[in-house]
Amino acid sequence: MRDYYDFDDQELPVGFSMALAQNPAALERYAEMTPKEQEQLLRRTREVETREEMRSIVRELARRR
Repeated sequence: MRDYYDFDDQELPVGFSMALAQNPAALERYAEMTPKEQEQLLRRTREVETREEMRSIVRELARRR
């Protein structure tokens, strides 16, 4: 059985997924990113400790247009 906190590098952190779902512009921008850009962003999201930090990353992503 898989440990709850064990996830592979391709999975989106739950908090990131939830924040993207609430911000269509950020979700669209994420979908447009290259795999390398996505991985860099995912590494950053895995270091987040608060909901507000995650929301900030997602808001920043939405503004990158």
